[in-house]
Amino acid sequence: MVTKFLGLDELMEKIVKRMGNVEKAIIVGDYAHGVDSGTIDLILVGRDLDLVYLDFIVNKTFEKINRKIRVRVLEESPENLAGILVYGK
Repeated sequence: MVTKFLGLDELMEKIVKRMGNVEKAIIVGDYAHGVDSGTIDLILVGRDLDLVYLDFIVNKTFEKINRKIRVRVLEESPENLAGILVYGK
């Protein structure tokens, strides 16, 4: 529901198609707990991702939804990560 409200479901689909080999995208932190703090913490799991495009899309997203996006890119999915899976399995 949070992802639909913010429009992140459509945004994630667009990002994933251009980013490369994204396995998972997980919202963590305040938004994962239902708190609108103004900053969305996102973990992307994948290899050989287009980080230049990621930087571009993070800035564009801020303009569109007026919230800061803080992204961590990991090559492997961490164990016992609490959050909202917005892409992947």
